[in-house]
Amino acid sequence: MTGRSRSAAPDLGHALPPHAVVSRSPHLLAGRRRPHARDHQGWRVVAQDDCGKGGVGPKKGAWVEDAMTAATTTTVTALRAWAVGSYPAMAAVELLARAFGGRFATRGHPWIVDDDGRARLETRALRSAPALSGGERRVLRLVAALVDAEPIDIVDVVTGLDRTHLDLVLAALAHAGGSHEHAAVTLDGAGAMRLSQPGPLHRWPPDGAP
Repeated sequence: MTGRSRSAAPDLGHALPPHAVVSRSPHLLAGRRRPHARDHQGWRVVAQDDCGKGGVGPKKGAWVEDAMTAATTTTVTALRAWAVGSYPAMAAVELLARAFGGRFATRGHPWIVDDDGRARLETRALRSAPALSGGERRVLRLVAALVDAEPIDIVDVVTGLDRTHLDLVLAALAHAGGSHEHAAVTLDGAGAMRLSQPGPLHRWPPDGAP
């Protein structure tokens, strides 16, 4: 089975390690993930020398990762590159990547488009996303506003979110304002001025935080 894929595996190109097997065997999804494993676009990539019977059983050295996580990571990396140079756009990408488990930050959504091979956000699609919950719509509208600076009812946004997503929104607004780059001037005991960087006004919560 070496070098072959199941169910139209994506083109892994040069990223595929030598002596590898690509598999979507259920064995690799049944609670046997390894914490430091990585895959490519959701396909389990297992070193051939470490495969079990049939080349699909995970042993030492197996690379196992959740499909959604891998796809999201690839897309978010591209969006972050697009947003560089604009604090509000960078905040928009981070908010999209962190909210609702990152499920709105994967390719296939109409608001993630390609321009000459580079991913970017399409704000009209973000505002018109159908069949979403109230909280999801509020977050996507804020993401759009951070990108194109169109007015938004911020009171409606912040009063319609749970604690987890309100935390993310506060971090996004602090980042959009550049608070992570702000300087503070203080006086020491001798009256001399000291310049410091106090850090973000509101920090992004750690990944996976409730």
